[in-house]
Amino acid sequence: MIRRTTKYTLEALGVVLAAGMLLIGVTVWQLSTGPISLNFLTETLETLANERLETGQLDIGETILDWSDDRTELLIYLRNVVVKDGSGEELVSVPRAFVDLRLRSLLLGEFAPQKIGLFGVSAKVVRRPDTGVEIALVSQGEDGDERTGPELGPLLAGLADEAAPGSPFRYLQRMVVRRAEVTFVDQVNNVTWQAPSATFAALRDAEGVSANFDSDIVIGDLRAHMTLTGLVEPKADHANLDLAISGFNPAVLGRSSPMFSDFAPFDLVFEGTGLVDISLKDGALLSARVELTSEPGEMNVPELSPEPIAIEQARLDVALDPIAETLIIYELDYKAGANRAQVTGRADFKRDGPFSVTSAKVDLTARNLSAAVPEVIDGELNLASVHVAGDLFFTERRAKFSDLTLRTETGFVSFEGEVEDAPETPDSPAVHATAKVENITVADLRHLWPIGLAKGARKWFFENVEGGTVTSGDFTAALEPGMIAIADNHGELPLDALDFRFTLEDISLSYLGPMPRMAVPEARGHLTGDTFEALVPQGAIEVAGETLNVTEGRFFAPALHVKGGPGEIYFAVDGTLKGLLNYFDHEPLGFISGFGLDPDSAGGTGSLKGEIKLPLRDGIMLEEVNYKGTAKAQNASLPGIIENISISEGMLDIAVNPEALTIEGPVKLNGARVRAAWRERISKSAAGPATRIRLQGALEGADRRALGISLDEYVIGPTGVDAVFTGDGQDIQGGPVKLDLTDTIIKIGSIGWWKPAGSPANGSFDLAFKKGGGFALNDIALGGAELEAAGKVDITADGKVASADISTFRLGERTRGTLSAKRDAQSGKTSMMIRGPSLDARGVLDELFGGGVKGMPESDYEPEEDEPAEPLEIDAAFQKAHAYHGEEVENVVFFLRQEEERVEELQLTATWKDGPPILAMIARDEAGVRRLTASTENAGRAFKAIDFYESIEGGKVSVNGHFENEETNPVLKGTLTGADLRVIDAPLLAKLLTVGSFTGIADTMGGEGIRFEQMKVPFRSTETRLYIDEAHMVGPAIGLTLRGEIDQRSDVMELAGTIVPAYTINSILGNVPILGDLFVGREGEGIFAATYAIKGKAEDPQIIVNPLAALAPGFLRRVFEFGSTLPEETDAEAPEAAPEKAPEKAGEPAEAPLEEMPGPDEGRAPAP
Repeated sequence: MIRRTTKYTLEALGVVLAAGMLLIGVTVWQLSTGPISLNFLTETLETLANERLETGQLDIGETILDWSDDRTELLIYLRNVVVKDGSGEELVSVPRAFVDLRLRSLLLGEFAPQKIGLFGVSAKVVRRPDTGVEIALVSQGEDGDERTGPELGPLLAGLADEAAPGSPFRYLQRMVVRRAEVTFVDQVNNVTWQAPSATFAALRDAEGVSANFDSDIVIGDLRAHMTLTGLVEPKADHANLDLAISGFNPAVLGRSSPMFSDFAPFDLVFEGTGLVDISLKDGALLSARVELTSEPGEMNVPELSPEPIAIEQARLDVALDPIAETLIIYELDYKAGANRAQVTGRADFKRDGPFSVTSAKVDLTARNLSAAVPEVIDGELNLASVHVAGDLFFTERRAKFSDLTLRTETGFVSFEGEVEDAPETPDSPAVHATAKVENITVADLRHLWPIGLAKGARKWFFENVEGGTVTSGDFTAALEPGMIAIADNHGELPLDALDFRFTLEDISLSYLGPMPRMAVPEARGHLTGDTFEALVPQGAIEVAGETLNVTEGRFFAPALHVKGGPGEIYFAVDGTLKGLLNYFDHEPLGFISGFGLDPDSAGGTGSLKGEIKLPLRDGIMLEEVNYKGTAKAQNASLPGIIENISISEGMLDIAVNPEALTIEGPVKLNGARVRAAWRERISKSAAGPATRIRLQGALEGADRRALGISLDEYVIGPTGVDAVFTGDGQDIQGGPVKLDLTDTIIKIGSIGWWKPAGSPANGSFDLAFKKGGGFALNDIALGGAELEAAGKVDITADGKVASADISTFRLGERTRGTLSAKRDAQSGKTSMMIRGPSLDARGVLDELFGGGVKGMPESDYEPEEDEPAEPLEIDAAFQKAHAYHGEEVENVVFFLRQEEERVEELQLTATWKDGPPILAMIARDEAGVRRLTASTENAGRAFKAIDFYESIEGGKVSVNGHFENEETNPVLKGTLTGADLRVIDAPLLAKLLTVGSFTGIADTMGGEGIRFEQMKVPFRSTETRLYIDEAHMVGPAIGLTLRGEIDQRSDVMELAGTIVPAYTINSILGNVPILGDLFVGREGEGIFAATYAIKGKAEDPQIIVNPLAALAPGFLRRVFEFGSTLPEETDAEAPEAAPEKAPEKAGEPAEAPLEEMPGPDEGRAPAP
């Protein structure tokens, strides 16, 4: 419409000139009917004019001959001249006119004016489609047909042609029209406009007629000013006129007539100049070139912007050639806020009427173009240039572009195709086009991609893609009529309706709300009529200072027509575990810190594959997002996963979905190797505990200590564990635990019992974690060949047993009972009470009398130096106790108090089955010295029970001793005494007597045995050694002395002494002073005595006897004694005084000096 309006406006300028000339010509034509006289001029003029007008009528009010206003010439004046059409409507009204007639012509009877002046002319000019421009003379005949008046073309041509025969204007030199009021009716374009106060002046000379027209032009509310000046050459049929116009407001013109409605948005005032070429025949515009410049104004296009767009300036330089049907734009320069451009080019058009353009071939170029159209363009579009070449078919409402190229600073988008309106879908044309894209930045693409085209894909793309460049792209559109409207209404398009394949580089990609963006070096996209897909071969995600490497990524929207339709995201990532956990912890997920974990403290590496499905719309909630992911972590570490528990060296499989987060695989918990399975519930609606942790593994001592279960005193070796803990995040409440104790050594050192490794056993309990640390073992159930137990145990935060309540237990075959224990938190003392029907006391006896339980496994755990032993009290009572060699005691009552690993107090009472009592006690005397006393009246059973000696029967025995050097290396020093003992069937003694050739005495052991009336054994006992100092046993048949040491750990002995036959007779001389010392020697020896040595393992020692010693006097007998070959005890083990060392071989001198030997009165046995 703008092209027709512009053309019409330019043509109208020419018509205005023609109309002014028409007004002058008609007046002159009406007065040029021939020579007249003044007396009858009026009537004559009216008659002549009316004859020419045919259907019109001319009325002259008055004709006078008068001087001119300056009194320099005589003029004929006409007053109140009126021209009417056939209906009586007034067409032309001239209040006053003058005519300067050529006198000679007048004398010849010709009307030949030389000057004409018209004042206050009022006229109506009509432009009809078939007759051109003429005075509106209308005849209302019977048929109502409109008849034409005189044509102005011949009159204007005659005015310009001085030599035309019969022309009434051939002598006309000057013509003036002032204050003319002309109404112009354009029936071709249905427009009416006025010139309310027009001035026209024409001066003819040898070159032609110089004319000037000056007037306001009024069309509706528009009032502009126009000036036309130019020269009509002789015999010319057209006029070249200079045009000047001001005050022209297209918006006002557009509101005045539908013909100019396309001008309505441009509310600004133009002024300018130009050159127009108008036909003098019909007033048609032959050509024009105009240059217009606007004042600041505004443009109102609600479809583009709800608010007026300020136009700062506009400049137009165009040339129109209606004959050649060409419009050339030399310059179209505008600036309207963000909208601006410099346009050049041309249009070759075709018409089927004066103002009806049917088609046009355009070739336009716009440079430095910027556009801001809120409903069409996102933001401000800036282009280096736009080139449009193609054909516009207005009748068919179709456009075919051979090139539509939009160039940015970096690249271009080039279209080729066809757009055609469809009558049934006026707002949804058919579009068939192809396009190429090269090096368009994403920022520019945001402005180039129309807001209404593929809305869903466009929305996702620009919400999630930043930066980078579309390096290449190929676009095809096959949109049939109505498809655009279908897409606007969220209807489904065929997939082949659109096809856009493109490649992007160096973009930043978002995919789920505020999740960290992905840096993508290259990506590929594919848009179809209803789908959108983006592929990311590689990328990187920065999170918490870590870089996650994206090895695969894909976004897919399978239904773009659905508002808020589905979107699918797939990706694969690898990097540090710190980065991956921070990724999982990022809003809106919050999977990690929500469980009380610190992702920044994580170590290791991992890989992740994820899938996210979500609605493509704003404001989605996490509950609407369906996601799942799997990850693998290598060498994973995470401190504080739950209280006081940390993960390291994990090889984990991780999975997450809206229901739960699961982590599974081998890890170290505080260094303990286990297999973990952690499930954290995410869904608020799902049933069950929020957190579930399963741990499986074989825990060694170090593992148990690391987990805060310090049981080294009781447990050695691997323990199979299968534990399931539940809770909420870090608030783990506990759960069932199953144990495989087959390969576990379980020991209770205080009673000398242990379950060996390999003995089948299992157990279970419910573990309950306590607030502030520690835990409880409830519903304990242990079972196996070697043990059974049921009860509960409470453990402190530092792994100590706080309390125990064992309702029943069985250790081995013979120990049964119940146990309760409680630890005082302030002092650390554990008080234990044990009750039961029976006790296997062999281990207790080994601990008390054997230097420790032989074979009891020891933990390799070395406690910290600042980890002192805690106090212990044991109160035990058993109906029966089983000892070595089938010995049993009854009514056993036992109390033990231990501090700093020292037995401070011990009380033991029991009775032999059907026999005398047994008493033992350790207590401090008034001086603070710990003393040991023990006694029984059946020494033989006692020695068997403690596995000391099996070949003694009867007799009494007691032990008295005290502890020395308690602060560094405690030593028990005491004496074992006995009386009325009988040795029967003693293999070791028999072997000794046999080797010593005391065959007769040896034979007696097989019968009634050898009786010893007295026994005295001074001893010193350390942690590992038992030292015997000058012990002797005295009987009627034999006497023995003994000294040496026994390694209680290895059971290796180094003993030596003398054997005295016929002791009663042989020792009589010993009672004689001086001679006794010389011939008898030490206490227990006689005049004749053999030395012996016992060396080696206790079960099969080596016995050596030196009978030559019997021939030596007592004071020389030591020369033949045997020395010890045991390695010396270490400083930590050695007592303060080591025993004397005998010579290594018989005959070697003893190492001990003479002054260390007993004096003559020391240690003598009383005479029998």
